[in-house]
Amino acid sequence: MMSNPEQAILSNTELLKKSKEILSANYSKVMLPFFLVFLVQVILQNSQEFYSHLFNNYGLYSAITYGIISFIYISLATIGLASFGLHIAREEGFEKNKLLEGFKVFQKVLAVTLVYFLVIFIGFLLLIIPGIVLSIMFSQVYFLILKTPEKSISELFKESALLMKGYKWQLFILYVRFGFFLILSAFTLFIWTLWLIPQYYTAFALFYDEISSVNIQE
Repeated sequence: MMSNPEQAILSNTELLKKSKEILSANYSKVMLPFFLVFLVQVILQNSQEFYSHLFNNYGLYSAITYGIISFIYISLATIGLASFGLHIAREEGFEKNKLLEGFKVFQKVLAVTLVYFLVIFIGFLLLIIPGIVLSIMFSQVYFLILKTPEKSISELFKESALLMKGYKWQLFILYVRFGFFLILSAFTLFIWTLWLIPQYYTAFALFYDEISSVNIQE
């Protein structure tokens, strides 16, 4: 695969506008599934105090067991959200079973998530900026698992890096906008997130399709 980073793709504003148009009459079909999967994922990713509570009160094995369960859920939720978003972005329907796509490639998803976390962790140990760059560079691995699950982990990460060549800044800004609007949603008692989360995950999927379309197969 050869990257062609000079070719323009839809801007973030255009991606969000298109995702909103796709979802406009169908938010009620996707709000709750997106919100619940995303919410549990965020809670598990930010539950350090609960780990400490388990360790202090129930011992190491309880904390490790919880950690393993959390890791499995986060892995499956990440690819499930990617799959559901891609399904919607391509206007193929709104079947909620797309959230369960990770079970079809269970071992590959867990392995990719483990490598992804380790790479990002090492990047943040070096400096914050390398960690951010690496997380964005390899951000497309879950979409790529859905496309080519037979590929090796190293091939998936390499392909993600090639896809993101020339587009890292745009995705970073899209992430920043998502985070900013999530913060603003607090002023609506987080009710806005019911619309916000589906729209952004659909936009992330549209972004993947856009950068994939400007790459030339050798």
